[in-house]
Amino acid sequence: LRRRNVDLDHNLWCSYLASLCGNGNVDQSLNAAEEAEEKGEVVVDEFLIGSLCDATPKYQEKQAMIEEWAMDRHPEAWKKLVEVVGFEELPTGVRKFKVDRRVSP
Repeated sequence: LRRRNVDLDHNLWCSYLASLCGNGNVDQSLNAAEEAEEKGEVVVDEFLIGSLCDATPKYQEKQAMIEEWAMDRHPEAWKKLVEVVGFEELPTGVRKFKVDRRVSP
């Protein structure tokens, strides 16, 4: 997308990184998030972390990897996600975060 001069805003980054997680590429997604953050291209916030977690609804162990990364590297964003955004725990033990994904035109 960069080669085609597509502006990668925060929502697009979150969608891209979540799609990597959804396809089972959690390590690749977390590494890309760190690299993009270092370059100032994305902010790792509660929306991004919640999107990554919600992209792995069937994989408790993958969600646990994301949660561990978030608690270790981005504790304030993780705390806000859990305490402010909130979640519901599914019968499988996976957390479904209440991330607001509404977009405006």
